[in-house]
Amino acid sequence: MPRRICLVAALLTVVGCAGPRAETTTVPPTSVATETTTSTTVADHAALCNGYLVLLETGDPSALRPELQGEELADLETMLSTEGEFEAIAAAALRLEEAVVARCADRFSLSAEPAADNATALTTFLEALRDGDEEAASVVAWENVVAQFNWTSNEGGDIELEGDTATMPLGTTASVTCEAQQGVVVRCRFDER
Repeated sequence: MPRRICLVAALLTVVGCAGPRAETTTVPPTSVATETTTSTTVADHAALCNGYLVLLETGDPSALRPELQGEELADLETMLSTEGEFEAIAAAALRLEEAVVARCADRFSLSAEPAADNATALTTFLEALRDGDEEAASVVAWENVVAQFNWTSNEGGDIELEGDTATMPLGTTASVTCEAQQGVVVRCRFDER
């Protein structure tokens, strides 16, 4: 049965994922491409971006594997491994995530509609996560951020806003912290409490 992967494939138990928890992030690029280069970049990396979303949503690496080579492919295999040190597996997953998001930021951000401000985007996203409302979350977040989560109702606590980040407890043992830029949620990480 398919299951969503919360950025570090099969490493997180938060929000319906399996395995031990680790801090992870979705890293946006340092700059957003201009409108002229956006369509070229999206087309050039479509298979890579789509393959990564499939991996996050289902755990199936088959669409992503042919789009990677060298260290990125090695990181994918390490990330999917059930053997080895947890730290090495988590580090490989984070390196792969950073590499893919750097090339797919234009694609992942296409459907997001910026909220009036970062606080509104963060509150909307985390309330949607608590309610299991993927559609509402998709409006104010990058596609890869939304793909991290299993969209069922979650036992979420009060949302704490601090600048461009917000944290919400999930159950009694974990929390999720998300960051917004220009009214859109661009990354989330999970922490043990």
